Amino acid sequence: MAAQLAAQGMKSSLDVLEGEAGLGNAMGQGTDWTQVGQTLGEDFHITRLTFKNHIGCGHTFAAIDGALELQRIHGFRHEDIESVSLGVYRPTLDIAPHVDPHTADQARFSLHYMVATALVHGSVRLSAFEPERLNDGVTRALMKRIAKALDPEVDAAFPGRRGARVVIVLRDGRRLERLQPDRKGDPELPLSDMDLEGKLLELASPVIGDVSARELLNRIWRLHQSATLP
Repeated sequence: MAAQLAAQGMKSSLDVLEGEAGLGNAMGQGTDWTQVGQTLGEDFHITRLTFKNHIGCGHTFAAIDGALELQRIHGFRHEDIESVSLGVYRPTLDIAPHVDPHTADQARFSLHYMVATALVHGSVRLSAFEPERLNDGVTRALMKRIAKALDPEVDAAFPGRRGARVVIVLRDGRRLERLQPDRKGDPELPLSDMDLEGKLLELASPVIGDVSARELLNRIWRLHQSATLP
């Protein structure tokens, strides 16, 4: 977009990156610009983007992923859960603090709600924040059985790793634990093609219909073969 705007004659600051009020100073201190072009044309950071696999605060995602993976491996249902203990890094506690969210915005920043709704409904997408889901009695009951705390090992790895430790105790006495070192969708744990397809269909089908959503998906996968954009 920047190249297209420049081609149309739009002018801007020449030191937008390294200037006194530039991106470098906005994002950090003492940025070294001497090697900025060292890997130009070879190292493409766009290949290391994060694809959000859930909707809501990203600091809750590792806990969601760990809980869902334990559920997948051991095959338990939400009603089998006695308690859930979440060990997280500091920003998760600070940015997603709501224990009893009353609005969709609060729910997006509630570690309790995000993990509980994932275990009850299998995902945390747009439907998770509709009024009937926000007040779902089963989800609310599970939220009361969830506890959170700072995990020193997980916290020490942040921000290089955004992980969580999940411990689930089942009513039959089993204690299940998983250290989820990365969020599903981050460069360290990228989504598969099937994951991406599933997300598109889940979000698009209610809007344009399942047939149209699948047609769109097929067109997207064939874009590299098209002479012109659809």
